[in-house]
Amino acid sequence: MRIPKRKGEGDYSNDDGGPIYLTKEGIEKIKKTLHTLETIEHPQARRDVERTGQFGDFSENAEYQEAKSRMRHHEKRIFYLKEKLKRAVEIKMGSEMGLVQIGSTVIVEVGGQKKIFQIVGPSETDPSGGRISHISPLGKILEGHIAGDSVVLKIGNRETVYKILEVR
Repeated sequence: MRIPKRKGEGDYSNDDGGPIYLTKEGIEKIKKTLHTLETIEHPQARRDVERTGQFGDFSENAEYQEAKSRMRHHEKRIFYLKEKLKRAVEIKMGSEMGLVQIGSTVIVEVGGQKKIFQIVGPSETDPSGGRISHISPLGKILEGHIAGDSVVLKIGNRETVYKILEVR
């Protein structure tokens, strides 16, 4: 039997329970967000629930329902961030033995242009900013290669050749 969800309740359980690879900056960002939630936002939501609960009939009290929903959202978010921190594995930036791996910065040539990619965990990707996941199609084919290698990314019936120029 499925447990019903209230409208607007986020689902923070869509991962496999394995390690979460994050940069030092990513871990610090989560800690900062968690601190703000625990010390400012959640206590305020709790006070709002108490205040609006005094207005009377809960079933027709829209302000109370909204405050209660916001408080539940904060509680879920706090739980999710704490769990994420428990499973966080800090990415050591750089490359061992010149191999492309998580934490590496890779300079490639594709279509006559140089591109720089930093290989990070899935939760810190920003393809337009040059940060790709180690489990993305490109991240997977680059991993384990060294400068001078060429790899081919096949998407559908299209092939793109990436020549690895440098691995840092």
